[in-house]
Amino acid sequence: MDYLKTNRRVIFCAVMISLVLAVAGSFLMEDVIPFRFAILQGLGVGVLMFIQTARSVSTAVMLEPAQAQMYMTKQYMFRMFIYLVAIFSAVKAENLNVLGTLLGLLSIKLAIILLAILDKYQRN
Repeated sequence: MDYLKTNRRVIFCAVMISLVLAVAGSFLMEDVIPFRFAILQGLGVGVLMFIQTARSVSTAVMLEPAQAQMYMTKQYMFRMFIYLVAIFSAVKAENLNVLGTLLGLLSIKLAIILLAILDKYQRN
């Protein structure tokens, strides 16, 4: 499967998962607006970090092994810092829900797992 097509498919699936989570959360949460904003924030950060990971891997493939390991370690630390900032901002901000932020961040991972499972069963 084409690299860019796969990335678009993962991002589209993550958006759909976030949409389902936002609708489901509307029935479960008392204050819906902070929850939806938090899912949007988490999804945005998750998608940007997914794109950044893809670019990092593309760059690291062209480096020597020792350089690639150092480069990927730095990129990983950068991504973890961004995740930490996103979660910390949800904790401190009154108009964001921490659970929504975490669900938004996890939506990209859920999309990857879901698409892997679907691809496996479509091949059989």
